[in-house]
Order: sequence, then C-alpha cells, then structure tokens
Amino acid sequence: MSKREVVWTRKAQFALDCHYAYLHDISPQQAWKVRQEIIRSAKSLSTQAEIYQLDEYYPENLGNIRRFF
Repeated sequence: MSKREVVWTRKAQFALDCHYAYLHDISPQQAWKVRQEIIRSAKSLSTQAEIYQLDEYYPENLGNIRRFF
C-alpha cells in the first residue's frame, strides 16, 4: 500500500475553520468532535483515496483529486 500526500487547499482550510467556528457557538464539544472526524477522514486519503469520489469539477483532474462530503 503506497502512501500519498494529502494537501488541503486554502479554501478547504477556511471552510473547515468557518464551520468549526459556527458549530462552536452552538456546542464547543460537538464542534471539536466534528472537526476531528473531518481531519481523520482527510488523513485516510493518504492510504485509501480510492474509497472517495473523483472530483469531476476540478479542471484537468488526472484521477488524483478526490472529494468527500
């Protein structure tokens, strides 16, 4: 099993921070859990990228850019 580098775009980092801040106002504990789960899922891309959908909206995707919701 080969390991790949997971790269967060600035847009993705900003979105994570915004969602965390929004949820933190409602429930700090749940916001932390959601953030940790998102980060854990993203880290799994380094060894299991194929379980996530190819990002067909990314220009010139050569099959190495994935997304998940």
